[in-house]
Amino acid sequence: MPWQGGQFRPWQGGQHAEGRTWRGSGSRGNKAPTAISLSNSTVLENTAGAEIGFITGIDPNKRDLLTYSVDDSRFEIILDAQGRCVLRLEADTALDFETTASLAVEF
Repeated sequence: MPWQGGQFRPWQGGQHAEGRTWRGSGSRGNKAPTAISLSNSTVLENTAGAEIGFITGIDPNKRDLLTYSVDDSRFEIILDAQGRCVLRLEADTALDFETTASLAVEF
């Protein structure tokens, strides 16, 4: 919810100063997650469905849960038995170093 403005009474020298009007332009709404990272940057070659690593992040909105998606259809993000987000190759997908030495995936 955006700040709408209002009144406050600042404390000056042990006494309240006269009331002043203020206007805010910030937002108390949803904030972007920070510190998103992947625990590993390599994958086993020629291994269909190989797990790459765990995805973690920090959501400054304490009550929110992070939701991840990936921009490459060869990959998927699953929740493992311990509740961790795992980036892995699709079950029928394997990578070959000779064909693709490196690639960038956005999640």
